[in-house]
Amino acid sequence: MLSFLNTAIWPFLAAIALPLLIHLLTKKKLKVVQFSSLAFLKQMQRDQIRQLKLRQLLLLLLRMAIIALLVLAFARPTLRSRGNVLSRRAQATLVIVIDNSLSMAAAHDGATLLQRARRQAGSLAAILEPGDEAYLISGGSPAKVFGGPYRSAETLTQALTELPQQWSATDLAGALTLGQRLLAESKNLNKELYLFSDFRSRPLARGHAPSNDAEVSMRGVAVRCAAPDNQNASLLAAGPLNQIFEIGKTIEFFATVANTGAARRDLNGQQVALFLNGKRAAQQTVEVAAGQKKSLTLRAVPSASEAGFVAGEMRLDDDGLLADNSRFFAAYVPANRRVVIAAPSDEEIRFLKLALDPQGSAKQITMRTISADADALAQEAFKDTDAIILVNVPRLSDSQARRIADFVKAGGGLIVFPGSAVDLRQANETLMRALELGVFGESMGSLTTDAYPSSGVMKIGKVDFSHPMLVGIFEKPPELHQIDSPAFRFAVQLRPGPASNVVAEYSNGFPLIVEKTFGRGRVVLFTTAADAAWSDFAFKGLYAPVVERAVALVASRLGELTSEAVVGAELTAGIATASTPELEVETPDGERVRVRPEASAQGYRVRFTDASQPGIYKLWNDSQIAHLWAVNFESAEVELAALTDAEMKAAMPGISFQFAEAGADLAEFVRQARFGNELWPLVLALALLAMIGEMLLYRQGKDETTGDQSRSKRARSFAESS
Repeated sequence: MLSFLNTAIWPFLAAIALPLLIHLLTKKKLKVVQFSSLAFLKQMQRDQIRQLKLRQLLLLLLRMAIIALLVLAFARPTLRSRGNVLSRRAQATLVIVIDNSLSMAAAHDGATLLQRARRQAGSLAAILEPGDEAYLISGGSPAKVFGGPYRSAETLTQALTELPQQWSATDLAGALTLGQRLLAESKNLNKELYLFSDFRSRPLARGHAPSNDAEVSMRGVAVRCAAPDNQNASLLAAGPLNQIFEIGKTIEFFATVANTGAARRDLNGQQVALFLNGKRAAQQTVEVAAGQKKSLTLRAVPSASEAGFVAGEMRLDDDGLLADNSRFFAAYVPANRRVVIAAPSDEEIRFLKLALDPQGSAKQITMRTISADADALAQEAFKDTDAIILVNVPRLSDSQARRIADFVKAGGGLIVFPGSAVDLRQANETLMRALELGVFGESMGSLTTDAYPSSGVMKIGKVDFSHPMLVGIFEKPPELHQIDSPAFRFAVQLRPGPASNVVAEYSNGFPLIVEKTFGRGRVVLFTTAADAAWSDFAFKGLYAPVVERAVALVASRLGELTSEAVVGAELTAGIATASTPELEVETPDGERVRVRPEASAQGYRVRFTDASQPGIYKLWNDSQIAHLWAVNFESAEVELAALTDAEMKAAMPGISFQFAEAGADLAEFVRQARFGNELWPLVLALALLAMIGEMLLYRQGKDETTGDQSRSKRARSFAESS
């Protein structure tokens, strides 16, 4: 089949008409010559006239053919057939897609799958010929053109050597789309795509597959890389179960281990180790059946020396894929919680302070009390504060409510206790609205007597024992919990706002305790008073641990000081102050990279976009750590099953794919499969031959015309003399 690679030249075919126009415009007119006799005309042979006309017609056709052949040569005609000795092999564009995602780090016979793929792709460099070009695309998420066009074997081989191992997921859809785009833009006839992958990918739906463009004919070779005898355990998830971290108190950590090895053998005696700040803190063994996963819990108790930022790691024994044997997490164990309590009087917070610091030692908490009046709240900056406790605060202005809301949004904590002095309607319009906590309703019960009658009081109803505030308070399982319920003779109705968690309810179904995440901070709202004015809650054994856990929860600043991300994601953090115009981010390998913080409403915002490997990233503000990021691989990458040949073909109708096993001789395969012969050298040769023929024919005609003119002149002279 004949095709043309440069169809843009076709408009120049109109130049064929130029010789015809010139011929018509320059045609000589007959000149009348007076003869005394017609006898001399009979001497002219009629065949000479025919020869003259035929020569002129041949010259016209040759000139038109020369223009047509030149245009045809520039159009690069190509014959899609083999063995044409008169033609030249068509030039080729090669797009090499190599999956360099996490799963390609699996080892087999002493080499990773990526190393094997790079070596096999290197054999394609040997088939590059003058005029060929090659591009290299990395298939790790996000897919990108790594380099090209490469026009020599040396440059392509060097690029393959430099292709790095990534820790991200596979992006086959993106890589194939990029490959098709490069091939569509190529002017070469042979358009070839080579894909090296283990095909651990999410299904490629047709909506994500390359479009089927009839004008772009592509062939593809897919090389399946695999480690058939690979025995592998993967850490799919790990981290702390607690949301409250305290010195000297047990913290529970979880780990999810999956048996993802291709060998399909059970894992026996797999060791899982917990490290805190680089020190082994706990370990446990686990057995996982082939293709299954199992979760386990490890426990550790942080000491006073471990207060502050904690870089955690869960680690497995070495196996076929080292890259998925670790998962990282970050935590913050405060050495001291800084709390500001706003209340009308010390008497109203007497029980509250006893619950938070029963021994009065203030070892792990620092409490500062301020007045609840408007002037004191207006002057308070809440600097060096982890949590605010508002107890029976009568009124808050709009500006004060917004300032407290900004404090919480930036990572601070807030606890609210109502009281008899609180203007509920004004609170709904200021603090409740600013924090989206909901709406206070009517009051419930009566304050007419100091006694607690046996009837007409509210008890504790439904309780969420799985909430972080209550986890660890009770020794028995949740189904066996027995609560010595307080008697609530007065309380406030509440209709919780969106995304609020009801921790406990009254026996009538109205909320007793509500918790809500707001920005990077937390709010806990009680609908009963902090003292004994509304209930005997302060005299019950539940009061002290609930209050202490509520303060610990809202003062943890987890969202502000630590965060998690996957490899390749942008890391962000908010900080209150910046010591210098440029801060530093320390990567897992110890390198420090300067970053410039951006001013924000809550202070400064830091962004880091080069989280290319898993591990702990530290944000340094001068000589202090301001934030920890735990960056991990995407667990779905090692859980996915490999796509079948049929799934690949169905997802890519625009590419004629053939599948080859790792180790196949690709160079020989390409030599046998590549087709297409460019005919422009032959066409150009025909144009040159036509030029030579035109020149010879024109010169012969000119010589004969000169002879005819001489004979005509002699005949005219003879006629005049007669």
